[in-house]
Amino acid sequence: VDFALVNAAATVTRDGDTISEVKIAIGAIHTPPIRVTDAEDMLRGQVPTDALLAKAADAVAAQVNPRKDARASQDYLRHCAGVVARRAVRSAFERGEI
Repeated sequence: VDFALVNAAATVTRDGDTISEVKIAIGAIHTPPIRVTDAEDMLRGQVPTDALLAKAADAVAAQVNPRKDARASQDYLRHCAGVVARRAVRSAFERGEI
């Protein structure tokens, strides 16, 4: 049996090359999943460059407070939360409404 260490979901609405609306949730390290509003606020109204997505990933890592897990350290889980959130936002943006 495999259990997720961390997961993320994102929805993005585009206005051309700009993120007009974004919502990001992080799960598995939190019960229930939480919204990471600091990262959402950072991304809204912006063009999602690699540098901006890296800053948003850092904001996610700073906002989450993982529960203790025997499989991974809290620092690693914070890092993973940022990584999967960045990937979710990028993927959602690429599929987003224009």
